Amino acid sequence: FKTFTAKIAFDPQQLETSKVVVKVDTGSATAEYAEVETVLPKPEWFAAEEYPQAVFETLSFRATGENAYQAEAELTIKGKTVPVTLDMVFD
Repeated sequence: FKTFTAKIAFDPQQLETSKVVVKVDTGSATAEYAEVETVLPKPEWFAAEEYPQAVFETLSFRATGENAYQAEAELTIKGKTVPVTLDMVFD
């Protein structure tokens, strides 16, 4: 994706107030092959005209080990929101 915004406020000492919100312009999807790139904005993929944004938003974080965390989040694509769990390690 060429166009997106990301607001990241992460503090391992204050997980309860940490938050990540990523908004992606679905019409800006790119691919290695031009034939693929032309179909990505179409209704069978991202339906960019009807749903111009996809959103990832965290609901909570928890520590799972040394420098390891897990985020519970929601991902909204094409008007449908699904729960997502994201594991991460910070070096």
